[in-house]
Amino acid sequence: MKILGLSIAAVCLAGTGANAQNISYEIYGGVALEDSSGLNYGGTNFAMDHGSTFGVGAYLDPIRGFEFGLDIMVTDRRYDGFVSGVETASLMVNARYPFAISSTIEGYVGLGLGVVDVKYDGNTAFPAFSGSDAVAGGQISLGASYALPRGQIFTELKYQEAFKDATIVGADVGYNSTSFLVGYRF
Repeated sequence: MKILGLSIAAVCLAGTGANAQNISYEIYGGVALEDSSGLNYGGTNFAMDHGSTFGVGAYLDPIRGFEFGLDIMVTDRRYDGFVSGVETASLMVNARYPFAISSTIEGYVGLGLGVVDVKYDGNTAFPAFSGSDAVAGGQISLGASYALPRGQIFTELKYQEAFKDATIVGADVGYNSTSFLVGYRF
């Protein structure tokens, strides 16, 4: 969770020197969807149940037509039928391309690269195998936002993946997630 605290501080500091009209902040939550194809744990794929997703971001638009920023996201999903699961905290550097759908609705696509802290939570069943490992990862997002008088509400579909399995207490632990998110941008 150190990465989460440092990441939140980085997002807050990113906006301190920016022109107020060129920076936006967002907060979101949602659900990490079920995955019947599963994630690798020690050479075996286990199906994943749905779980929670929360995050914050800060974006600048220094080049007309593009946004660049930092995105911090945490997920928590359990292996289907088990109390153990995979929790993550990620920090991604993102580039987004917004496009108008109507006068009040804007769509966007985004790509991100960064680090994912993958944590295997053995819970009460396998506590000796709990641990974490930080690995490189990326994300792809597709979303739409609706303009309000003082901000925007948005919905987004985000796919995130670690580029390699994390090594936790001698076992390879895989991570990817598809999340449906709803948030507020100001």
